[in-house]
Amino acid sequence: MKRLNKTSSISDQQETLAKIRQLLESVDAEQLRLALHLLEGSKAPGELLSYLIGLSFWHIQDTIREQAYRILKRSASYDLMRHVQNTWTPDFLWEFNEVKVAHFLRAFTKHPAINRNVLAMSCLKYGGKGGKFCLENKVADPMRILELIIQDKELYLANYALMELPAEVGYFPELHILNISGNHFESLPKEIYFLKNLQGLYFNRTPLNAQAIQELETHYPLMFAKKYTYEGHDYRREQAFLKAYILYSKALHLWPQMEEAQVYSNMTRVQSGRSQTVKQHVLHLLKKLDQELVQNPLYAQAWYYRACLLCLLGDAKACIKSLKHAITLNKLITIKAHEDEIFEIYREIPEFRKLLWQL
Repeated sequence: MKRLNKTSSISDQQETLAKIRQLLESVDAEQLRLALHLLEGSKAPGELLSYLIGLSFWHIQDTIREQAYRILKRSASYDLMRHVQNTWTPDFLWEFNEVKVAHFLRAFTKHPAINRNVLAMSCLKYGGKGGKFCLENKVADPMRILELIIQDKELYLANYALMELPAEVGYFPELHILNISGNHFESLPKEIYFLKNLQGLYFNRTPLNAQAIQELETHYPLMFAKKYTYEGHDYRREQAFLKAYILYSKALHLWPQMEEAQVYSNMTRVQSGRSQTVKQHVLHLLKKLDQELVQNPLYAQAWYYRACLLCLLGDAKACIKSLKHAITLNKLITIKAHEDEIFEIYREIPEFRKLLWQL
């Protein structure tokens, strides 16, 4: 491939320029090196300067950053280089607050010689930031922008302060995790319900309205049942038993067969004193667990829940026996038992202490 040369014909120059631009659009280091090699020995045209700025700022490889800056310094006007030097700060390399990044990009791209779209996409491609600015200013196809933000089937748009969620989010059915916390929108595009493999959705500090949350619960009942169960655990640890009970009840409404919510719902009813027939509820649930353990005696979590119920009934010996069985099947349950307040009354029993500390 020929280098960019003013002595070449106009058609050859245009062809070479188009190929260099295509190479500079890449994230592949070898293609970028080839593009820079083709620019050595001559001044880069103005339409390529934004690519060079982006590479010299954010590319991970020192050699590419240094070569891009060398060509930029040789090619750019005095006014542009002064703007670059006055506006750029090394602290920006470590800045990942999307609002601050957007503020920097807005200020930096005010110079008429800088292509806003090219520079913003370079920031996202090589620096892993600037997604908010790119989405809000539509610097490229939203699908392309989101592809660069998604990593390992997870899309984090947290603290982007977006006024609306791009509908294109729904066109990535492989997503497992979607974090939209810290945004300003109240509703969601219908395309979000195309995410059939979604396992976790986080929207803390995003003021979704009641209709949006209700629709999410309808489309993702198991995911929200788990969410409410975990939130119930947090309230139970804070001894806010009534709030915990309400959340467990919401979880059971969405997914009635969720054992964890069933067990802890009864626990909080005991701890909050909300039911005169709690013992009957506990005995009924214990019977259901025993039936399940006949079918699946190696289900460690069921043995753990059984220990919790027996603790509520005050049967220390049977409780410790079930807990020991659970830990034998899954040693990680030891950690859970250490943290679970339900066993607080048994912590001083030597047999219980020995069980938790010997494994």
